[in-house]
Amino acid sequence: MGGSMSTEERKRSASGNGNGGSSRKSDPNDSGGSVSSSNVSRSQTSDNSITPAHDFEWLQRNKLPKSHGVAYFLPPTDKEVDRYQMQHELLCIAFGKYSPHIAEVLTPGAKVLDVGCGSGEWMCEMAIEFAKVDFVGIDIANIFPISVKPNNCQFKLGNVLDGLPFPDDSFEFVHIRVMALGIKTERWPELLREGFRVLKPGGHLQVMEADPMVYNCGNAKQWFKGVCEMLAARGLDPFVGPKLHVLLSEVGFTSVYRKTRSIPIGWCGYVGKLMLDNTVTAAKAGKATLSGITPVPVNEYDQYIDSIGRACANSNAYCNFYSSWGKKPLLNLASSASNS
Repeated sequence: MGGSMSTEERKRSASGNGNGGSSRKSDPNDSGGSVSSSNVSRSQTSDNSITPAHDFEWLQRNKLPKSHGVAYFLPPTDKEVDRYQMQHELLCIAFGKYSPHIAEVLTPGAKVLDVGCGSGEWMCEMAIEFAKVDFVGIDIANIFPISVKPNNCQFKLGNVLDGLPFPDDSFEFVHIRVMALGIKTERWPELLREGFRVLKPGGHLQVMEADPMVYNCGNAKQWFKGVCEMLAARGLDPFVGPKLHVLLSEVGFTSVYRKTRSIPIGWCGYVGKLMLDNTVTAAKAGKATLSGITPVPVNEYDQYIDSIGRACANSNAYCNFYSSWGKKPLLNLASSASNS
């Protein structure tokens, strides 16, 4: 388990190992909407449109610039960018590439903004599926695809916490996902307000986050609890995922919805192996920071993380992913009333 498996290796390893009878898993603090891990694992076979990541060429990985307000501690190395691709596949398995009703705004000539686009997997796939829609991605890390990318994609380097460098009412769809490790608690409303600002009236914003706490994980529980406490001490909100629908409403979005998906870690076939690989790879990438909360010497850290992975697999552990979305009203009633 120490090395990272390729997608094909994970699929071969998981073949014939689907656990269709697994029980429903959910965060006990969640209001509902979670699905069984067996449903999630089956759903990955229903979308054959995912473009292999190796079809795109990526820029050289660089260190994150020291920008004000950025708390992200996982360096964008080759291994970490490979993990972004695993993470992208997991999110597509859990939620699809977008909520179905969002397709109504993805008409020819529409513009889509991907905030914190990373290495651009989501954008590139969407740009192929919606060839007459223009996609713009922005990220602080210069890890964008270069020579091989859809013609309707463009990328901008920038810190989204400095404000989104676009005029008001520019996009039909704003997409944000997995930024909880880089956005401090007090900056989330600001980021969502910026998303609201650049959306056209009637446009949609969707935001997805993972819960870093792992449930039903046996003797690994204390380590994951320590991770969450460390994130909170850095000014981050490790549990922002289940709150995002509330933040969207407070910013001014209407028709706000939330979905929760529970993902198995190390069990229940292919999706469980994918989640295990993602979890272990992320933990090892964060060694410089996370070794401080780990009860072993630094030179034993990787082996300890492998044991955490085994504990998750042996106890049928799972984690929760959250997707929330909302619509910008066709008329900003608050603004209209203040001007009357």
